[in-house]
Amino acid sequence: MAHFGIFFLLAIIMDKAFKLPLYAQILLLAGYGAAIEIMQDSLPYRQASLADFVADFIGAASYFLAKALLTLRKRSVMANILVVGDGAIGLLFSHFLAKHHTVNILTKKGTLNTRFYSRGDAPCEKINATFISQQQLTQAPEFDIVLFTVKAFAVQQAYAQVKPYLGNNTHIVMSHNGMGNVEQLNPQLTKQQSLYFLTTSMAGFKSNPNIVQHTGNGQSVLGAVIN
Repeated sequence: MAHFGIFFLLAIIMDKAFKLPLYAQILLLAGYGAAIEIMQDSLPYRQASLADFVADFIGAASYFLAKALLTLRKRSVMANILVVGDGAIGLLFSHFLAKHHTVNILTKKGTLNTRFYSRGDAPCEKINATFISQQQLTQAPEFDIVLFTVKAFAVQQAYAQVKPYLGNNTHIVMSHNGMGNVEQLNPQLTKQQSLYFLTTSMAGFKSNPNIVQHTGNGQSVLGAVIN
């Protein structure tokens, strides 16, 4: 049990400290376990133990298996979404998406101010999203989806700002008036990334910088952009 626990802990430390491929981490930890047993066998008062080596290996492998299962479970339930633009439509989408997913909103305004969703005479609801600045993108986890809700003329600049932080498999979604940016943006994506366009007839406006008023329901349609 001690060998299992020690190598489980070593696997955590190695995984957090070094960005190595999974196979490399397992090989290094297995080699370290084997080296310990070989060294012990050379000592007159110790001997190598196959059972200890197996416990070392199972301890390390158990961490990576647990991590993979946890990641798979999270990805099957929740997506990590970045919304670029905190106008009325961006806040409306963020409010509804945050009910089922992890949502970050990139803003040029204060990140500590709470934003609220309002509909008619109903009490205001807090928008359960995290507001982040450009500088905070460097510490943000990889995003599964990036939704651009800025004006059409600002899409290229907004994309250039977040491009260094996009993952190889990030889905890009644009939602603005007009389609001219599709042809400009599509060639800039990697082969694994995909581009979508989202249209909506949902209506709303910001009654003040921190409150979005939802004034009308509408249909939202998402379509893939084909190269």
